[in-house]
Amino acid sequence: AQLRSTDASLGAPSAPLTATVTGDPHVAFITPQGVAFEKATSSVSITTATEWHNWHDTVICHPGFVAYPWTGEQVVELVKAHSRVRVVGLGHSFNTLTCGKDLMITTMQMDRVLTLNKIEHTVTAQAGVKTRNLIHWLRDRGYALPTAPYYIDQSVAGAVATSSHGSSVIFGSLSSIIKAVKIVVADGSIRVLTEADGDLFMAAKTSVGALGVVVELTLAVQLNELVSRGLHYIDDQGILAELKKAEHNALAFERVHYWYSPPLK
Repeated sequence: AQLRSTDASLGAPSAPLTATVTGDPHVAFITPQGVAFEKATSSVSITTATEWHNWHDTVICHPGFVAYPWTGEQVVELVKAHSRVRVVGLGHSFNTLTCGKDLMITTMQMDRVLTLNKIEHTVTAQAGVKTRNLIHWLRDRGYALPTAPYYIDQSVAGAVATSSHGSSVIFGSLSSIIKAVKIVVADGSIRVLTEADGDLFMAAKTSVGALGVVVELTLAVQLNELVSRGLHYIDDQGILAELKKAEHNALAFERVHYWYSPPLK
């Protein structure tokens, strides 16, 4: 199998990888230059160190090597072959939770929307789908997410794992609309968690990667509809009055953004 090399430079290793492979290949890996090689679960020797950085270059780490699977089955192979695994999406977090010395799995290649259930009003997508792309995919089919983070260029699984949210006290975070989480746990088995799993399901909705490797998510959707947005310029006294209004009636608006810009003179 060959990996696609789209967007391989974002959050990818900064140096070429070389490997000595024995046995039958099972899982594919890719270098930043788009060169794919195969990994046997029994023996792979990496001779060149790798470097990974987050989107803002504020976190830099050196995992043993980086894998770019594009199916849940490949993730199972990887988890079974390694005792320590870290997972990263598009690298928009500002901490070192994704860093480790062994294997880093990036979900960048797991970027497909799988199904839209118009009866149950749900959509199922792979973990690496960018939130913006999912929103556009649903829009083209007449649907929308009931809520979304303010920043929508994270992977869906990453936004859920960190409970990314918008600016509303009416609508919850992206985690609040999760209906099912498909996850590869430490022994390499696959579990599908739903509300019936109680606290474990709640933990999976904001797991920060601690429960396993999320490979698919099912989210609630709704029919798309027109909304209105108002933009008003007000002075300092006016914004103080608006803040007082919001303090006493937090439900007056579905979403409110305040942008403060000192007057230019």
